[in-house]
Amino acid sequence: AFGGMYSLVSKIHGLGELHIWLDRRFFGFLERSNEIIFQAVVRVLESEDQSHARDLSPDKQYAMIQSIFSRLAENFRLFDSLMESGIFRFWIWYWVMNYGTFTFSILTIGCFLSMLTGQDPALRTAFTVCWSASLFHLAVNLVLGRYLTRLTRQVSETIVADYKPQITLMFHDSISHG
Repeated sequence: AFGGMYSLVSKIHGLGELHIWLDRRFFGFLERSNEIIFQAVVRVLESEDQSHARDLSPDKQYAMIQSIFSRLAENFRLFDSLMESGIFRFWIWYWVMNYGTFTFSILTIGCFLSMLTGQDPALRTAFTVCWSASLFHLAVNLVLGRYLTRLTRQVSETIVADYKPQITLMFHDSISHG
């Protein structure tokens, strides 16, 4: 069952776009984390490069950071330290809770609208369960999101400090090609 579900979910191309949309609509922690990473990279650059990086459009800033970190990802020592930090695990839990918040919010609205008809007394219980689950997911999402922004700051500052020369070279390379 898990293998079948995994196969089905991996074929859904819009899943990545969906979780980005959900985050933008409800919480915004992904964009805050991206900004934290960008600021960490910019701080290690020379002042002339800093102003040039800040003058880039948000799309070009994101592309530059994505280019730098995708090239750094080839470093197995860096990947190991990222795995040890637990940042990927916490992001996965954040996305799971994000989907839960969305799903239980929709179910809560559906139960509430159905409850207005007054036909089934069990709807009140379903509404209470869905509403409670929605609030639980919301609270966990907020806690995880705040923790992730702090962890992202810590991890990105460590990476930038450890790889400053490479990041500076990659920045110049991405600017000359962009």
